[in-house]
Amino acid sequence: MGSCNIEFTMKNGSFSDVRKKFRSEQEDCEYNDGYSGEINTIDGVTDKLHKIFPDINSAQEWTLENCEKREMLAVRYVSIESTKSKKMKDKIDGLEEKLRKAEKEVTNLREKFNADIKNALSSTISCKKCESKINRSYVNNGACLVCGNLLYSPTMKNRLNAKIEKISEAKERLKKYRADIKNKVDNGSAEKNQNLEILVSGWAAS
Repeated sequence: MGSCNIEFTMKNGSFSDVRKKFRSEQEDCEYNDGYSGEINTIDGVTDKLHKIFPDINSAQEWTLENCEKREMLAVRYVSIESTKSKKMKDKIDGLEEKLRKAEKEVTNLREKFNADIKNALSSTISCKKCESKINRSYVNNGACLVCGNLLYSPTMKNRLNAKIEKISEAKERLKKYRADIKNKVDNGSAEKNQNLEILVSGWAAS
């Protein structure tokens, strides 16, 4: 017998509010006989509201990694959508867009390099790692068919690594800004209650 993810979100409140919402969700479940995969196969909810995550994605990851089957965990997370600060949401959107752009640039550059290797005038290319000579028409994804080493020139590798570094920088900036938001909430910002929502997530029997 396996398991499947069940979750719901709600406005910030007490654990008593969570229990009421949980019971309501169970009552609304179409299959009140314990149909597999439904919320009424869950035994109960565990209070983890002291846990505050910078966004719903990290909250989901933590709950699913830490709960048992037939259990749900209740945690809080910072909801950018519910905050009164449009500037904060715009900042997140901008950082996410820079990350997507950096990832797209890496994908495009790899595709270009792979095409350049495959379509060069010479019919073969030598691998500097294993010294194999490979017919270019068989090369896929720019890798040596024998050892898997990338057949990119030093210039190609430098250009690609520079683009990959942009991805790392964009991820780090996004992570830091989300952490800054969480710190403001933890330190009791004026909009604390408006910024927080509750995620209840866990594993149901299937």
